[in-house]
Amino acid sequence: MLIGNFIRFVPISNKGMLISTKPVAKDTGWSPYLPKEAASGAEGKTVEIGFKNDIENWTIEDIKNFHKIYYQPSNAIIVVAGDINANDVFKESEKYFGNITRKYEIPKKYQIEPKQDGAKRVYLTKDSESQMVAIAYKIPSYEHEDQAALSAISALLSSGKSSKLYKLLVHEKKLANQIYVYNMETKDPNLFIFIAVCNAGVEAEDAEKEILHVIDELKNGNINQNEITKVKTNTKADFIYSLESSAALANLFGSYIIRGDLKPLLQYEENINKLDKEMITKVAKKYFNKETSTTVILKKEYK
Repeated sequence: MLIGNFIRFVPISNKGMLISTKPVAKDTGWSPYLPKEAASGAEGKTVEIGFKNDIENWTIEDIKNFHKIYYQPSNAIIVVAGDINANDVFKESEKYFGNITRKYEIPKKYQIEPKQDGAKRVYLTKDSESQMVAIAYKIPSYEHEDQAALSAISALLSSGKSSKLYKLLVHEKKLANQIYVYNMETKDPNLFIFIAVCNAGVEAEDAEKEILHVIDELKNGNINQNEITKVKTNTKADFIYSLESSAALANLFGSYIIRGDLKPLLQYEENINKLDKEMITKVAKKYFNKETSTTVILKKEYK
């Protein structure tokens, strides 16, 4: 399943609900369409919990049935971190969850995303003064050995005001006011996404051209050792910071356990230390190809 909106539900009556969405980027308006258009298989053409028109047509019974099937202890993970006694945690867990029987089998779905036959390009319209562009490339799951390099590329291009894309598009050429680069590390293969929110009067295609230029430079090895060292240092610092509190530690380990494998987490720092120019360039060439890209452009109108 490719990425989509994260949806929060607040029941307000037996006939309706309040739907609050948190898009991939702030108020982009088209974030649900990116995974839909990038997916080649039918399973991948839905966002994680459904499009708005799907949600609006759900009944209370639909939601209750979903809850019965998936909200069972057999489909849950408890992560406890801190100054605790393991035996006490197991006893308390057994106390509150042990008597809840598994009444329903969790459906298992197996689908492999078909190979993309060529570049995709989608044009959308929205009543917005700012044009937007997103470019997505297919990447492997979180377990893959290339994930360390993909994460480093994401940080190199968009983390902070000194990053390559931010300096070029926001400061120097003033084509955009927001730049996002996402490496989607999920259980299934997903997307590496570039997003630019253009300044008023700027054509999305101009921002797209500059993003593609930076990608080509990266593929050609236009990266110096100072940039690599900075990314490695900042990435390791962020990783160490994520271990400072019990809540953060539980969240970090839980995010890997729920995906099925702790090995990538335990090898994370080692993989970051191995990064070099050759590895980053190789990974950029491997995944950032036009044939496996999906580009979405949003404008108020097309002339």
